[in-house]
Amino acid sequence: MEVFRSVFLVVGGVHGQAGAVAVRCRQPNRRCVMALAMLAEIPDLTREEYELVVGRVNELGSPSGAVFHAGGPIEGGYRVVEVWESREAADAFYGSQLYKEATATIATQPRILMTWAISGVDRGSGWQPAD
Repeated sequence: MEVFRSVFLVVGGVHGQAGAVAVRCRQPNRRCVMALAMLAEIPDLTREEYELVVGRVNELGSPSGAVFHAGGPIEGGYRVVEVWESREAADAFYGSQLYKEATATIATQPRILMTWAISGVDRGSGWQPAD
């Protein structure tokens, strides 16, 4: 599954990106940076509103640092699961002008239910450490 290709990033050098989650890395003299998964709900969002926002956000391609996005209807709104290359990438997108413009007509904002660092993936052959 190619979508998980970038879920665990190795950043050159010992210091890597400021604010990233550092973990033990199997590659000497490198720092591994964990991707961030996020589960959110958007109350009262309709399918039409969801598709409008997703269309606006992706007019020029996926946002920088976005690895995966899936959304679907739930009772009373929409639920979204996202994977970002890092927390900084997610924060940059949600603070961006693109996000503000794409959601300008939406009355409610996402309610983040949980976030977690990704340390491994299953690409169809069983769980493996991601580094």
